[in-house]
Amino acid sequence: MNRTTNYNLCQWEETDRVRRTDFNEDNVKIDQALGALRDGKAEAAALSALSLTVAGKGNCRVAAGSYTGSGTFGENSPNRLTFPFKPLMVFISGGKNPCILMAGETDYQQSLGMLEAVWKLSWTGNTLSWYISSVSFFNGSSADKSGSTQFNESGRLYHYAVIGAADT
Repeated sequence: MNRTTNYNLCQWEETDRVRRTDFNEDNVKIDQALGALRDGKAEAAALSALSLTVAGKGNCRVAAGSYTGSGTFGENSPNRLTFPFKPLMVFISGGKNPCILMAGETDYQQSLGMLEAVWKLSWTGNTLSWYISSVSFFNGSSADKSGSTQFNESGRLYHYAVIGAADT
């Protein structure tokens, strides 16, 4: 088996035995690179190298970026991110509660301290839209919705990374 130059990820030859542990090892490396992005520690060159590395794995594409929250929330004020390709998985971080969204999901539930938030998701072409549909305390009582639970707190910087297929 060969390895990539920058992150030492697996590159299987036709005759190689593909093992689960190889995928797990690669996922840890990718997770660390995305964590560095979330924490603002990743350099542009490292992100570019990760994109090239993932592209070398087949039909995968990676993009990353950021946005600043506007403070709006709810069904009439959804967040929207548009990517250069159709997203399959989106990672968003804006503090201590990052989220991972998978294409095809229409609901996303997230624990935010003592709160449970439910988002409504819409995947259309290269665009992901979402809004907060409900927020409640773990004891079942309702809580106020806010931009922070929708990843749209006013003035807060949010980072995202997206993985998608190259030929979609």
